[in-house]
Amino acid sequence: MQTLVAPTREEIDASHAKRRWLDVGGQSIRNLSAISNARLGLWVVLCITAIPFHLLYESSLFLRSICCANATLVTTRSCLEA
Repeated sequence: MQTLVAPTREEIDASHAKRRWLDVGGQSIRNLSAISNARLGLWVVLCITAIPFHLLYESSLFLRSICCANATLVTTRSCLEA
């Protein structure tokens, strides 16, 4: 996703010509107005699909850790023979 939002050299030059600056090296909402519509659309689709995926993945790990709990009981032989 970071690669989709990162501006190309041409996009940076066009923004500088308009006396605007862009963030280089990381995701930034400021860059969304400068990138192409195709990359913006793909970035939005990835955002929309990533949020439910991460929520589902985290909930499955949470449920798995709850259902697989084991109990251990340490006793002596006399407790078992009684």
